[in-house]
Amino acid sequence: PDLWMNTWKLVEQQKKPLQRFLKQAFEHDSLSVILTGAGTSAFIGEVLQGPFQKNTQKQTTAIATTDLISHPAHYFNANATLLISFARSGESPESVAALQLANSFCKKIYHLIITCNPNGKLALSKNDSTGQVYVFLLPPEANDQSLAMTGSFTSMLLAGLLISRINEINALEKQVRQLAAYA
Repeated sequence: PDLWMNTWKLVEQQKKPLQRFLKQAFEHDSLSVILTGAGTSAFIGEVLQGPFQKNTQKQTTAIATTDLISHPAHYFNANATLLISFARSGESPESVAALQLANSFCKKIYHLIITCNPNGKLALSKNDSTGQVYVFLLPPEANDQSLAMTGSFTSMLLAGLLISRINEINALEKQVRQLAAYA
């Protein structure tokens, strides 16, 4: 529960730069949004797909990184894509490859990386000059070291939900507090 509140605080603190980043991406009428991740992180996209599309009014699809790298031409919109990558460690070879393939397949690519590891390859890709990259780092305690990814999974999912409603972030504090209290 404390981790969820800390996640809300981080999203709230980064409201303005997140809004600027999303505004740039959402200006493209033909934008497609892909939610991706490797392993357990891929399930975040599956859970978030409907709410993200509803909240942003942008065509949104959840595609695991293994599918993206094996058949990139099936999924990447050649015009404009917002690739939202979820990663606990940010070290998965297929997650890194998905970013690279997106850069080569899309004329305009935006990367929103939601990760728990500030030293992972995905987090360090913020210096990539081929596209617009925004790295959202979760609190350090979200970087689960156990087999179960309870903290990282729920925090990345919450971050994705909050970012999809970034313009309402302040009003959502009450809901996050209530969920944290229930937990």
